[in-house]
Amino acid sequence: MLSRTDEGRTVVRPEPLAPAELLAAAVRAASSRAAPRKVRVRLQADEGVRMMADPDRLRQAVDNLLDNALRYAPDGSDVEVGLTVRGAEMDARAVIEVHDHGPGFPRAFLPLAFERFRRADAARSRHGGGAGLGLAIVRSIAQAHGGSATADNAPGGGARVRLEIPLASGATRL
Repeated sequence: MLSRTDEGRTVVRPEPLAPAELLAAAVRAASSRAAPRKVRVRLQADEGVRMMADPDRLRQAVDNLLDNALRYAPDGSDVEVGLTVRGAEMDARAVIEVHDHGPGFPRAFLPLAFERFRRADAARSRHGGGAGLGLAIVRSIAQAHGGSATADNAPGGGARVRLEIPLASGATRL
């Protein structure tokens, strides 16, 4: 997907979407993977949100975020997924947030979090920590929809990543 983005090729095909339904399906899938470690994946979503988005790409972004959150969530903890709306009228944005209660991002990593091939722990093997492309893909998907992705550490602990996508987004190219 990133190479298609680099080439300027179309990467999203927006259609009318109820993101709460998409998030519920992603949470169900993640919950089955989290169950052996007794990690609970919880969803709090504004069911009335409607938007134009590519369901496959949005699901890919959410799955990447959930995979990261599950990797770092301590056994017996919660991973929270939220969907809210920020702004009003023409500036309204859907905000999808994934928050784990793990160690959070190292402070020095935060400015680099969405760069390709960056991992929070450089000593981690690719097998256990991935190739460092997940957050870069998330950012590309958000930008393809005219939105953005941000990462920080929550005040109470843990990593928090937000995807913001305009509700009126009709973007089809990066």
